[in-house]
Amino acid sequence: MKQLLIWIGLCLLLYGGLGVTMHLYLSANPQKFVIALDTSVYMKERQQQISQELVRLAGRRYSVFSMIVDKGRLLHSWQSRPDTREKIIYYGDRLLSGFTDPSKYSELAQADRILLVSNAEDISELEKIYGNRFTRIAP
Repeated sequence: MKQLLIWIGLCLLLYGGLGVTMHLYLSANPQKFVIALDTSVYMKERQQQISQELVRLAGRRYSVFSMIVDKGRLLHSWQSRPDTREKIIYYGDRLLSGFTDPSKYSELAQADRILLVSNAEDISELEKIYGNRFTRIAP
């Protein structure tokens, strides 16, 4: 019985140590997400779904977010939550070409994942540039 308790104690100690180690590592090296928002007039009717999606993303642990819009504006750089207080104005045509130049925003080059929030049909150019780091979220 004593050996069983020793084994149980060692297993719990090992499991706890691995959990603490993973937590410390992931806290020091969070996953970086760039949220690229399509702010065209075509997205205006989907404001509620976009807000819900941003709230859902804000719940991710061990992640930092940067938000940019297609009209050439950085809403915010790396933060632990996407800032939903920023007033987003939906106007004009869709300008997804603003996301094709990684040198325009340093965040695009630093990101582990790029999340495009858009209902655009043709995004093949962005998929070619960013490859498997690129994901579209269609609200």
